Amino acid sequence: MKNFGRVLAISLRHRMTVAASLFCSLAVAVLWVGNIAPLYWVVDVVMLDKSLPQWIAEGQDDRQRRIGEVSDQLVARRAELPTANEAEQANIRYKIANLEERQSRLESEVAWNEPLQRFADRYLPTTPFKTLQVVCLWVVVGTLLKSAFRVAGTYYTSRLGNLVALELRKEFYRKTLRLDLGTFRQTSPGDLMNRFTTDVQVASTGAQNVYGMVLREPMKVIGCLAVAAWVSWQLLLITLISAPLAGYAINKLARSLKRANRKALQELSFIYERLEETFAGMKVVKAF
Repeated sequence: MKNFGRVLAISLRHRMTVAASLFCSLAVAVLWVGNIAPLYWVVDVVMLDKSLPQWIAEGQDDRQRRIGEVSDQLVARRAELPTANEAEQANIRYKIANLEERQSRLESEVAWNEPLQRFADRYLPTTPFKTLQVVCLWVVVGTLLKSAFRVAGTYYTSRLGNLVALELRKEFYRKTLRLDLGTFRQTSPGDLMNRFTTDVQVASTGAQNVYGMVLREPMKVIGCLAVAAWVSWQLLLITLISAPLAGYAINKLARSLKRANRKALQELSFIYERLEETFAGMKVVKAF
């Protein structure tokens, strides 16, 4: 992990490419989540033969109704205070505090949704069919934008990986030329060739994944969890029960792959050594 940290430090020398890769990853994650969110509107709005302005207005009416109910309960609780004893007063004050907090939360929701309702009444379609058309258009446009940012992100991450590979190979080559003779007796040319090609390529691919997949995928997961919690937090909790089991299985698989990859690199060094010996001595063998 320490060596990979050095690889990331090398990649940070190319700040503009890193910034472009991160921006494209963030854009892909946001648009990916943005393409999922309209499905909620299709299911909860269009399928119930409503438009978005009507759905938002009904939500505001429901909040206002609940505010009225909470206000009536507050009046009733406050009227009980003068005639209650000390123990009952403490209980009533506790209930009043809870009701006031609930009322404040509902009033904040109403205030937050008022600009949204004005925007919906002014700009959004007023029929379910037109709402469905807008949602489908947004999904198509979002998919096209997401694909464009994905292509751009692939370009910048590939560029970054190649730049990192170039820096690593130059540094590796300079350091190899400065090694003493004893090191060359202990290290075969095949092992050096393997490190110069395969190891450097693996490191550069890892840098590409960090600025591409490793940052993009967690952001997509966080966005999906947020949308899922918005739709139904109860179902989300049930789904997350399987997360520890999946994490344990992935961890076991990662360890097995690491051992297998280490063994494969050792075998590859042996193959490079045999190829180097074969190609270097081929002229002499053929001549005799």
